[in-house]
Amino acid sequence: MEFSKDIAYLVSSERYKLRTAKALYRIKTIGIADVILLNKDRTLDECRSEGVEIWYRAQGEEVGDRPFVSEGSPQLHLNFCRSAASHIVALRDIAKKESSLAYMICEDDILFHVDYSEMIVDYCRHVPDDCDILWVGYSDPLFTQPQEVNDYVLKGDFWCVHCYMITPAGARKALNLLPVDGQIDWWLAKLTMQGLLTGYAFNYWNTALAKSEICAYSPRGLAYQELLPRA
Repeated sequence: MEFSKDIAYLVSSERYKLRTAKALYRIKTIGIADVILLNKDRTLDECRSEGVEIWYRAQGEEVGDRPFVSEGSPQLHLNFCRSAASHIVALRDIAKKESSLAYMICEDDILFHVDYSEMIVDYCRHVPDDCDILWVGYSDPLFTQPQEVNDYVLKGDFWCVHCYMITPAGARKALNLLPVDGQIDWWLAKLTMQGLLTGYAFNYWNTALAKSEICAYSPRGLAYQELLPRA
């Protein structure tokens, strides 16, 4: 797999200026020339217009057999919808490209492996040609056991969207399957589990970071989530 070093996408909020600035700096330091900033401060109606189905329910409410229904507070639900809408905006832009390159989408809690710039090239050489979406950082598959493709790559329905790459062909496939009916990472994992997207992840465990207190989730892959307070 080859990836674009010209453009990447960052999902953030204008409310978190310092967090956004840190993320922009980190993305630039790994050799990305330009970063398109996607402000996720939207209303629910604006999220719906982008292709997000409003799925919130109060705890205990019956929802039938619909998957990926979120329980929690209305504010938490709004945050999930805003994030999903911003990722859809990025997918729409990527889908317009006539390219076989993959394009990176990040969120503002992104951390990269200290040797990311060197490792990413080597790891991407081992990604199969049929890849639609590549989780650069991830959590374990939601539904199935991961399959080891080689020493560098796993196949499965991974989740977490703090850093992933997607091809224009993969973006077009995803957009044809709107609306998003849950958290964006769960929705992408569902499409992968159903065979509608072909997804891979890097077969790497950052032992050093696992022992630290700066990572929000298990440090799998080459990019991680910084442990940050949530408003």
